[in-house]
Amino acid sequence: MPTLYQLNTYRFENNFEGIVNLITMKEWVWKSEDLGASWEIRDIRPELQNKANELRAQLIETAVEQDDEWTERFLEGEEPSVDDLHVLIRKGTLSMSFVPVLCGSAFKNKGVQPMLNAVIDYLPVLLDVPPYEGFKPGDISETET
Repeated sequence: MPTLYQLNTYRFENNFEGIVNLITMKEWVWKSEDLGASWEIRDIRPELQNKANELRAQLIETAVEQDDEWTERFLEGEEPSVDDLHVLIRKGTLSMSFVPVLCGSAFKNKGVQPMLNAVIDYLPVLLDVPPYEGFKPGDISETET
C-alpha cells in the first residue's frame, strides 16, 4: 500500500517549491535560483496546515498498525513521537506492509536530500536481510556469501 510521507508545495500552480514533512511537520522550501543547492526548514504555512494534519493522521494510522502495542496505545488516545514514528515506519517498510511515497524533482534537485534521508532511515541495511545464497561456478552445492 502506498503511504505518503510528504506533501508537495507550490509557489504558483506549476512551480514546485518544496515539501511538508508529515513526520516532523516542518516545511522544506528550496530556493529556485540555485537548483536545489540550498533550502530552508520552517514551520508549515497556515494555508497548508489542515491538509498536512489530515495526511499526518492517515500516516500515523498506517504506522501504528505495524505494532500491536502501539495500536493499543493509539486507540487509547496516545500519539507516537517523531522517533516512535520513524521506528514504526521503518518496521512497515521492511515488512513491505507499505511503500514510502516521497515528493521531489530530480531535474531541479528539489526533494533529493529528504529522499536520501528516507533511504537511510527506512530501507534495509545488510544486517536486516539474510545472507545471499547461491551456487559457486562449477559446484552445484549451495553456498552463503
